[in-house]
Amino acid sequence: MMKTHWRLKWDIFLSFQRETSHSFTDRLNEVLIKEHVRVWKCQVKRKNQVLGPSLVEAIEDSVAFIVVLSPDYAKSHWCLKKLAKLCDLRSLGRPILPIFYEVDPWSFRREEKIERSCSQARDTRS
Repeated sequence: MMKTHWRLKWDIFLSFQRETSHSFTDRLNEVLIKEHVRVWKCQVKRKNQVLGPSLVEAIEDSVAFIVVLSPDYAKSHWCLKKLAKLCDLRSLGRPILPIFYEVDPWSFRREEKIERSCSQARDTRS
């Protein structure tokens, strides 16, 4: 009997601060796609501060998450909501891969800072 394997739609969910989108995220997306990585990059314009069903679906249907931490990422309520959802799925074994873009990674304490960001993101969801 052949076993059916369940597969998530996206290999990577790319999270970044959209208002300050930079060529780095565009280039990262291009390189990943060239390497046949299935990447979901937010192209949806938000109308309010609610994570829409298509965004939540893409997050839940991703194997791993790349978070591009830029100076304005943590200032964005929208980004923190996305981060909270990513952190929820991290507890299910889905990794979050942080990229520090134009921020000093040493200003973040390794794991503790990510955990604190996840906690803060969860607190802002209400």
